Amino acid sequence: WDRIATFGRNARAVLDRETVDEAYLERVALHGASADPWVAKFTAGIEDDFNTPEALATLFDLISTANPLIERAERGETAASDELASLWAFFDTLAGVLGISPIQDWPAAASGAGSLAPLVGYLLELREEARRSKDFARADAIRDRLAAAGVVIEDRPGGPRWHLA
Repeated sequence: WDRIATFGRNARAVLDRETVDEAYLERVALHGASADPWVAKFTAGIEDDFNTPEALATLFDLISTANPLIERAERGETAASDELASLWAFFDTLAGVLGISPIQDWPAAASGAGSLAPLVGYLLELREEARRSKDFARADAIRDRLAAAGVVIEDRPGGPRWHLA
């Protein structure tokens, strides 16, 4: 489940809900929902006596395909962003069949806790400002205080991300 949660966090960090909705509709228009290869593979598992391991394997294959797109989308590649949004929408749809929905409470779920997002975002801005001005002691102190409060910071090329431990 950690892999699903990590994929959810990373994908949501580069996507917004409107982009996902548009990509889903475009992909359905292009392939038709039932003709999409991910849907076909997932459905084959479910129709085989509700073969949950096969259905989950499809979700993990989809994650493996989508993960490289996250890094490309962070670098600003529009095509990667569009494909990631499309895969994310299908992931959410297919995972929902199994009762897994990492997209619920969007955008609050994107950060791990919606009410903390503005505060943690502000503290991360202060930390980034300290790092730019080479005040590493201050940057480390902010990171340490957030860690003590249960906030995990991931420094990424596109900027820091956070989630609750």
